[in-house]
Amino acid sequence: MASQPSKLCFGCQSIFSETIELTYGTFYHLPYGALTKERSSCHLCDIIRTAWRRPNLGSRPFDRRCLFTIKSEKERTGGHSAPVQFALKVFNDDWAKYGDKPVWPALDFNGDYEDHVQLARATRQAQMDPTNYGLSKLLSSDTEELTDGSIEFWLCMVFADYLRNSIVLPLEIHTDDEAEAIAQINLEHQSSTGTAENMRLAKHWLRNCLEKHPRCLSSAHAHARSTDWLPARLLYVGSEPCSQLRLVSTAQENLGQVSYAALSYRWGDQSQFCLTSANIKQYHESIAFCELSKTLQEAVKTCRSIGLEYLWVDALCIVQGDFNDWSRESAVMSKVYGFATCTIAAANSGEDEAGCFATRNQYQVRPCSVPNPLNPSTSKHRFYLRPRFLKDIFIEEVRQSPWYSRGWVFQERMLSSRLLIFGKTQMLWACQEIQAAESWPSGKTSENFIDRFTSFKVEKRRMDKLLDPSRHGAAITTAGSCLSRIMRRPPTSQRCRIDSWHYRALPPRFRKQPAADTVPVFG
Repeated sequence: MASQPSKLCFGCQSIFSETIELTYGTFYHLPYGALTKERSSCHLCDIIRTAWRRPNLGSRPFDRRCLFTIKSEKERTGGHSAPVQFALKVFNDDWAKYGDKPVWPALDFNGDYEDHVQLARATRQAQMDPTNYGLSKLLSSDTEELTDGSIEFWLCMVFADYLRNSIVLPLEIHTDDEAEAIAQINLEHQSSTGTAENMRLAKHWLRNCLEKHPRCLSSAHAHARSTDWLPARLLYVGSEPCSQLRLVSTAQENLGQVSYAALSYRWGDQSQFCLTSANIKQYHESIAFCELSKTLQEAVKTCRSIGLEYLWVDALCIVQGDFNDWSRESAVMSKVYGFATCTIAAANSGEDEAGCFATRNQYQVRPCSVPNPLNPSTSKHRFYLRPRFLKDIFIEEVRQSPWYSRGWVFQERMLSSRLLIFGKTQMLWACQEIQAAESWPSGKTSENFIDRFTSFKVEKRRMDKLLDPSRHGAAITTAGSCLSRIMRRPPTSQRCRIDSWHYRALPPRFRKQPAADTVPVFG
């Protein structure tokens, strides 16, 4: 599937109209016309402007102020002043892989140079290509080594203002990855995270995980699905938009092995559409789609789009107000989320009526397709300019979301084998193998330092170690047991909230009163 080129303004097209040197110190003036309009139809302008407005500018090691050489202003701008400069740079391989050595390659001025002529020649060579394996030549020659995985390199574009504050945007070469191509389809119509193209991307992530991820295929979840265990009740959503919703008692209907999704979300303060002893008989016959809250409606649409016909939702699969039913179902909550094929997380939703999907500027989220900067006229290779690094996306979209602060999420994300997360600006994916987002459709592992993030697999491993009595003694075991008991408490006022700790069971250092609807996260 061929990827579509991004729409660029005249100024940003000019960036790639001439060959740009791969350097460690040379900056060019941004061409006149770029970043001149607050609302433009230019994909690259939107990415640059949005990145510049983000907080904590300069907090990362590669965002610090740096000394640079300015190319002739008349040469790049035709005599117009340009307050922003840009450069094409490559990260130091050792830093990108392991986190050691300097961030950028640099010339060794202490080398063995016979005279100033050799030093000047070496300096010029470093300005043209700071790597020791000739990456600049490889990029301009269209060699297959760039895409066959035989060499690893980490490119970026740096944009700096006149105060030498800078932003760094990752730049990756195009591959034939289907997810990257899907992310470029009908881009002008992707102003919502719930579009058909986005659902196609989510379905690709799920299918790719189920078929090709060794860690996910060998996980405990995969072995557990060989059993016929199912939650006591599931919501049948079908595969078509017109499918009739109804509640299913799995034991009575003898479903066998079926795949289902689980929903993780916040109820909020408003009373919501839920299962009670008074309506349970009616719900087994039919449930009106229009009566569901916005979050549940959009979760149903997502299930149908990714090919799952059953959905588990606590509000409709546990009889609210029935202590006995709650006790039975809460005792098997680990299986409900652990055996689910995928957990849908409404991360941007602070309440039930907020919904899963969000409206956004898609040009600030999706990667920008640009020509090869070192050979823009004849190269067959194109590149993706990413709006930001994947780790930063997960921090902003997941860890700082209303969903992440909810107490029950602590166990739901620990137990889930796969997470499809709807954030405030984009959709994200997490499984045992990769984490991905609309900005990084093909996803990343945490193998290299530059891509390293606290994955959900790492969090699970940390929790297992934390609650291991052989490593930490009885104090942590008591805290873990207490946490487990709290997780099984029935909801108060039809809200799944945790409002107290059993102080007598906890050691003094754990005696902290958390805010309502939250639990502390150890470690």
